[in-house]
Amino acid sequence: MITQEELQEILNIAESVSLNFSQPETLNTQIKEIGIAQKKLKVFRKKIVKTIQQINQSASQTSADDAFSVLSDFLGNKKLAGSMRASTRRAIQRSKQATRQPFLNLKDTIDNAIIQCDEMKLMVEEYNSDPEAFLAKMKEKQEQEALKLLRKQEEEERLKLLKEEEEKASLRITAPKHFPSNRVKEFFLGILGFLISIIIFYIPYVGWLFAITCIYFSFPILKNGILGLGVLKGECPYCNSPVSAKVSELAFSCSHCNQVIFMKNKKFYTKKAYEKNL
Repeated sequence: MITQEELQEILNIAESVSLNFSQPETLNTQIKEIGIAQKKLKVFRKKIVKTIQQINQSASQTSADDAFSVLSDFLGNKKLAGSMRASTRRAIQRSKQATRQPFLNLKDTIDNAIIQCDEMKLMVEEYNSDPEAFLAKMKEKQEQEALKLLRKQEEEERLKLLKEEEEKASLRITAPKHFPSNRVKEFFLGILGFLISIIIFYIPYVGWLFAITCIYFSFPILKNGILGLGVLKGECPYCNSPVSAKVSELAFSCSHCNQVIFMKNKKFYTKKAYEKNL
């Protein structure tokens, strides 16, 4: 098993492995230190692999013992015994995974550090072969990484601004203009519609149908004539397209973006803005 001191040493080695080309005269010393660190990591890796194998063997033995116990207790009910064995195997598998996972993670950390050590050794060999070409290559690589980082930051800033704009747009409220109805005209048309419906109501069947239809359309006109509600005309809070709606409506759909526009206090609201202002 890996002790707490060994775990801390592994993490320290993985974090401290580095190579500095600013002092070429110390490269040989640095490579020796990297080699020693790599050897230590390989020893720790062997211990971790052995620990993982022990966990797997222990879980397998427990699984066999539990299966034998279940078969003994439920010999008369094979279906129940099989269900119990499956449940036990799943529980053991979860326990094994939970116990093994920290060691697998540590093994991955060591593997990455070992690979990093090998890469550093190759870098030193390249440097010793042609220092100028190697330093030029390293400089170009650093510039490319800096450019990638800059582009990543710009993209993150762009996405942040876009998200802020979307959030702001989702809370948008527009103030349409109110066009009151011609109360006299609409009142007259509404009364006229009711009179026509009364007259044609005396015609059986077809007259009844037309009378009901006439009342259906005349009532809103008469209502606008009495109350003088009129129409609101303005911009859709979602897409800025021109829209209009009767003052008496509570909500309607934009004919351009098909989003539902809510109305309150003679203003157009997005759904989120409307819910926020309830």
